[in-house]
Amino acid sequence: MNPCKSHCSLIPPRVLLGCVFLLATAGAGAGQEESTPPQAPPKTSKPSEKPARVEGEPAAEEAPLLITDRADQTASAFAVPPRMLQLEFGWLHTQNDDDSVKVIDRAIPQTLLRYGINEELEFRFGFAGIIHRSTTVRGAHGSDETGLGDTDVGLKYVLAKEDGQRPQVAVIGTLILPTGEADFSRQTVDPSVRFAFSHSLAHDCTLSYNAGIALESQDLPGRDLHTGSLVFYTLAFGKSFTEKFGGFVEVFGDIGLSRRGGPSHSFDWGVTYLVQENVQFDALAGFGLSEDADDWFVGAGVSVLLPN
Repeated sequence: MNPCKSHCSLIPPRVLLGCVFLLATAGAGAGQEESTPPQAPPKTSKPSEKPARVEGEPAAEEAPLLITDRADQTASAFAVPPRMLQLEFGWLHTQNDDDSVKVIDRAIPQTLLRYGINEELEFRFGFAGIIHRSTTVRGAHGSDETGLGDTDVGLKYVLAKEDGQRPQVAVIGTLILPTGEADFSRQTVDPSVRFAFSHSLAHDCTLSYNAGIALESQDLPGRDLHTGSLVFYTLAFGKSFTEKFGGFVEVFGDIGLSRRGGPSHSFDWGVTYLVQENVQFDALAGFGLSEDADDWFVGAGVSVLLPN
């Protein structure tokens, strides 16, 4: 992403940066020993992250754990088991009222495909979904648009297993690809790097949090495409109420470094229900805490871990 300098000069620096990170992460994962038996992860922020054990069955015969990266904004610090595919689908409704303009977005199916390469490394492919946007101006109907959103590719690599006070730690590198239609696309490649942490707490509770940096491209009215940088964060508290039912509360947001616009901070909460050990339903709702955040949003989804 040296035979010809003229070709290399056409590649945007953000693409080179993102590809170098992804290749470095993949190289680190490929060098790991796979002879050590997989360790069952501790309970984390959602009920699906709690070991589902059949009464009296030995630990070695447990089914692989379904650990999702939805419905909250906090990505888990765990990789999908080796040679297994996990599918996560969702629907999201957001609404913004800005002075006299109201914009409603509905996206379905928001998609994340995760494939375990080894115990520490997973490949990720995402799709923002088919987006329907409805705009109302001064109480009168404005416009309706529908189009495909962007896709993204990435890798998650587990840096450390949870051990006492030390959390589970993973790093996620992502490249957002401008594959969507014009009104719903970044229109350029935007990379991001995210660190994910997870602590097991008493009483089937967990504390999970993310921090990272990203580039975000904005097509502002009357101006050329602008790409700025931002830092982002998430903080989620999860509780497993039963073997199948759980919930979470979360704060998340981002702060622009060179991106135009103010900071965005939001709060959300949700529930998860483990239908069976490899299928989970979820629902969430939330609202903005700052002017540049979405006013409110609701969503729901399903996640499935496919067998080998």
